[in-house]
Amino acid sequence: MSATRHSAGGDKGLSISHSKCLSLNVPDGRKLDELIYCQTQSAKNYPGVKLLPLSVSKRCNNRRADMSSNATTLQCYFDEVWNKGNVSSIAEYFSPRVLWNGVLPTDVVGADEITELVYMLSDQVQNVDIKIDRVVDGDPWLSALISLRGNAKASGAPVFVRGQVMVRFENGVIAEVHNNLDNLTLYEQLGQLPKDTVGLLMGGSRLQ
Repeated sequence: MSATRHSAGGDKGLSISHSKCLSLNVPDGRKLDELIYCQTQSAKNYPGVKLLPLSVSKRCNNRRADMSSNATTLQCYFDEVWNKGNVSSIAEYFSPRVLWNGVLPTDVVGADEITELVYMLSDQVQNVDIKIDRVVDGDPWLSALISLRGNAKASGAPVFVRGQVMVRFENGVIAEVHNNLDNLTLYEQLGQLPKDTVGLLMGGSRLQ
């Protein structure tokens, strides 16, 4: 199966087979025009093709050849929302109401709650850089080991913590998230908790 679409300039056509679109499940940033073409064709003509939402595809430039489309979407979300602080793009990555476990004292959140989390982190950490280090993808579920790097705003000291997220996707966007970040280490490095807090607590000490 193949079809043709004219480019934005109208001076050339684009013909891509179903099998070629399947090969673009891991998007290549150098072939954005092909990616957009396959995205527009997939719903009606190309069953089995799962690509990034079109708005995300246009924005995300840090695609990695070793990542599936779901993992790429998650990394693009980290890059755009947390690393760049572009909270206006949150709705592009999430269902309107998301099942959320971790940090917030609620199970269902929307863009407003996620925005507050981004602001709370950026108030204390600058140069935020969240990356996916390892990923296990069992569509629709994805599990990722992540790392957060940056600098404490108050002191300039380096910040480095690890975490893990489990994410469920629906129709290319995030519908459920389970977060587990090493918050104790984070607040130790920010100077809000004493060093080796876990060791102190395990030894029976009480924080005053």
